[in-house]
Amino acid sequence: YEPRRGGQMDMKGQALRRAGYKCEQCSTGISWVGSYLDHIRPVGEFASFEQANTLDNVQMLCPACHREKTRRERSKAVEK
Repeated sequence: YEPRRGGQMDMKGQALRRAGYKCEQCSTGISWVGSYLDHIRPVGEFASFEQANTLDNVQMLCPACHREKTRRERSKAVEK
């Protein structure tokens, strides 16, 4: 489940085209369904969602890479 945020669907299409329909970590082919628009720098590090939600701060990931990145980020948060 990927929660919907204002403007995310337009940005997902732009990011997917920019990535050439490939995961930006492992280069696996991806499509709209089952791919993830991921914030490179977490939204919480910005003053607002709008500041975090730019094409420069998003990447397209396949499910496996998104799971791994989420696992790493959660591990890092627990260590703090």
